[in-house]
Amino acid sequence: MNSKLYLKLVFFSLHITLLFPILSHAESKFGKMEKSISDEDMEQMKIEQSLLFLSKNDSYFENAVFNFEQLGEKAVDPLVNHLRKNKENEKTVGGVIYTLGRLGPKGARAVPIIMPYINNRNYDLRIAAMSALGKIGKASDKAVPMIREYLNEPDEFTQVTAVRSLESIGTSQAKAIVKDYKKMQLLLKKRREEEQSN
Repeated sequence: MNSKLYLKLVFFSLHITLLFPILSHAESKFGKMEKSISDEDMEQMKIEQSLLFLSKNDSYFENAVFNFEQLGEKAVDPLVNHLRKNKENEKTVGGVIYTLGRLGPKGARAVPIIMPYINNRNYDLRIAAMSALGKIGKASDKAVPMIREYLNEPDEFTQVTAVRSLESIGTSQAKAIVKDYKKMQLLLKKRREEEQSN
């Protein structure tokens, strides 16, 4: 065996021998530290980290939304508090409203907080609010009269969002409004076709 190779092997084995107890100690210390953090503390840390990412437009945002979906109803209070603290930041408000909508029926307690955004001056927040309320479903029934007003908007996307929201809410009140709206749209289409043929 050549002397350089022998020295390398000796140095390597000495290095491993000295390093192993340090690594073992660190691992046992880390293991103890990990066990000392409760599930509630871990959940709270996850919530706080996810709240920071709600004003982003990237994969971090989607990860944050996913984390809140996993929490379900437990996510409502932190999200609502975050919305109240950041109500001047439209990007954050939009992210929170979107996330509350993604909770579906589990976001029902947030309906009164989302409703005022239906009439917000910001177009994107109005759309986000109607969409979120639709995804929450039947618990959004109190918002139906407000959403109904947007069926007469000249902007087609706003009308479509309002219709989809009402269909998703699915209460008898919402269904009746959608039925009348669709009848009216058919009559208007027929009238336009008649005018074009004359």
